[in-house]
Amino acid sequence: MSMGGLGLIIQAAIPDLQGQDALANRLVSDLESSGLLNGASLNVTMTGQGLMASRTTELGRAFLQFISDPQTGTVP
Repeated sequence: MSMGGLGLIIQAAIPDLQGQDALANRLVSDLESSGLLNGASLNVTMTGQGLMASRTTELGRAFLQFISDPQTGTVP
């Protein structure tokens, strides 16, 4: 069973955030305080299953749908 942290996934997806832990943590904190994410701590080691678990809230999913397809996406 592989273990790691969300920070590694974020850095792999957004290489410009490598070595920018304070910025990455601030971004996650801002998304959580806006109600778009829940429980997305970047510095917690977890299993592969834990890493794959969704952390977007209902509002976050609606926002992602909206920005993916503004013609049909709706925000509650």
